[in-house]
Amino acid sequence: MCDGNEEIALKNTQGTKKKRIIVVEDDRDIIESYHMILFSSGYDVLEAESREECLQLLESCQPDAIILDIMMETVSDGLNLRRELRSHHRFHSIPIIMVTSLHEHTGFPLHDPDCPADEILSKPVAPAVLLERIRRCIT
Repeated sequence: MCDGNEEIALKNTQGTKKKRIIVVEDDRDIIESYHMILFSSGYDVLEAESREECLQLLESCQPDAIILDIMMETVSDGLNLRRELRSHHRFHSIPIIMVTSLHEHTGFPLHDPDCPADEILSKPVAPAVLLERIRRCIT
């Protein structure tokens, strides 16, 4: 957990501030997998298993990116959270990487020109792909 006064900035081995990623996912195994991948690559990782938990984290943290599952409690929970984040002045510029087991050919509307995600990845996501897309979004 972080708080607004936290500038005891987490440092990596080079002494620079670690980039912070929030993983929003309701599958504990996937959260742990992403956590291992990201943490071992030098990221500070925060976890949320629901829209509500993500919003609570965002009250006290400003992440460098959010990895967001599309289907959580409902089939469109992630899409709704993405829309909410994009419309909020404090969160609208945080890169969002959406992950889903839905594929474009299902007809499920993953792309929304009025509320874009920075990346949309299909599950399962290869670790190298996940890391490359995060680097692309936050550099």
